[in-house]
Amino acid sequence: MPSERLRTAFDVTHMVSRLIVNEPTGIDRIDLAFARHFIRNSQFTGGIHYGNRRERLHSPAQAAKILELAEHFWQEKPNAADDAPFNRLLDWLASTPATRFEKLDVRKPGRSWLYSKYRSLRMTQLRLARNRSVRIPQGAIYLNIAQHQLENPWRLAWLDRRPDLRKVFFVFDLLSIDYPEYFRPDNYELFRRRLATALHHADAFLVSAQSVKTRLEEEMRALGERPRPIHVGYFPSPLALDDSQTPVAQAERDTTGHPYFIIVGTIEPRKNHLLLLQLWREMIREDPDAPRLLIVGGRGWECEQVVDLLDRSPVLRSHVAEVSGVPSAQLNRLVHGARALLMPTFDEGYGLPVVEALSMGTPAIASDIPVFREIMQDCAILRSPLDGPGWKSAILQMADRNSDFYKDACQRAARFVAPTWPRYFADVESFLASL
Repeated sequence: MPSERLRTAFDVTHMVSRLIVNEPTGIDRIDLAFARHFIRNSQFTGGIHYGNRRERLHSPAQAAKILELAEHFWQEKPNAADDAPFNRLLDWLASTPATRFEKLDVRKPGRSWLYSKYRSLRMTQLRLARNRSVRIPQGAIYLNIAQHQLENPWRLAWLDRRPDLRKVFFVFDLLSIDYPEYFRPDNYELFRRRLATALHHADAFLVSAQSVKTRLEEEMRALGERPRPIHVGYFPSPLALDDSQTPVAQAERDTTGHPYFIIVGTIEPRKNHLLLLQLWREMIREDPDAPRLLIVGGRGWECEQVVDLLDRSPVLRSHVAEVSGVPSAQLNRLVHGARALLMPTFDEGYGLPVVEALSMGTPAIASDIPVFREIMQDCAILRSPLDGPGWKSAILQMADRNSDFYKDACQRAARFVAPTWPRYFADVESFLASL
């Protein structure tokens, strides 16, 4: 069915609630991609926000304004970031190791008390806003991408009064069930409640990999749930959310400066930053001119050992930099200039940073886990997340751009067939139209 005939209502609750954050996560970027596509569609019927007793509705124009605010506050538009500190970071990365680069937030200034209050006020206004003239038409598609507040099922009770809607939820992974030790202590029960709410309402699901679909089907059978249609779609790079953020061409890669490697993602136990920092400390002691490591992402939960190394290890100070608040345009350049992207994670539902790197021809060294074997098209170097010597060897060989290992990794990355947003959403809309 053509997209202009597909009537959709997009749940903006997560986006509104995240207007106050300075650094969007992977889920935020995917929510943004869906919002951009569906809210700007001519057949978009309105935005939905959870309310205390019933849903709150936003007109297409109001939903578009929410989207614009998210893009503004997250600085996801071109020229949104402050170039001065970003250029200092680029200079430091290219230089021979000598001095420490202090922890940096590269977004534009504007985090004054008054500015923060303004953002909070806008979020509160949108949470309370209601347009009584908006009606979600019979048979429309209800899209919930980010699972926000699903642990409180009463917030979605209004869906029971709309059996005509075709309700579709995104499930990113079931890692909270499979690896509760990597999350906050209360996260297991929290996720269980979220999944139960989604299963109660959903007519269909969207997932990002076949491995997630298989795991979701297993969980549904274990819970005695009826089968539901599940669409698998591989995410394209969020660094190319629109034409203004097309990834840098492979031919423009410049790796003539001092080599650096990059890891992208929130600092949390599952991401395995600790392995890399231990390896870097060892490599620096063996060679003062060892490559640099750039850590991009905010500090998360239960990451005290990693934080201690970053803040207190004198050995790492001249070689490891930690940055946060990196908008897409700048992240694009950082990934593009890296010798390789590193992702030694213990498990993932997908792996956006690797896709982002390979999509622009940057080699990647990633964990040898099922989802990466599924989506990487044999274009990334895979190592066990427990194989410290294997990671060290791969990193050192990759640091030498004249090595056969590096040349092979570049050839692999160049073979990667990057998913595209037009194709991705064409497939999603075809699935939605079939419900």
